[in-house]
Amino acid sequence: MILPEFYFNANVGRYYQNPAYTTMGYRNNDGELVNKQNGLTYISADHIVGGLELRPNDHSRITLEGFFKTYDKYPRHFIRRISSYKEYIG
Repeated sequence: MILPEFYFNANVGRYYQNPAYTTMGYRNNDGELVNKQNGLTYISADHIVGGLELRPNDHSRITLEGFFKTYDKYPRHFIRRISSYKEYIG
């Protein structure tokens, strides 16, 4: 609590998930699984969130939040340096 009606909140987190199945199972023109030997790993994301909250009474609140997010080990097309082929043609 900053003042009687104002509050500050913050969160920090790190999350992991598998790459998309289509990325893990991508086959080249010869039918070989291209990413099998590349050793795809989990995608990680770091989040930092902060905000202010106004509680003028017991039945309402007004909030304003901002965030910062970074990714690591995000798969992308090796030649085009983009995260998915669909983005390239789309």
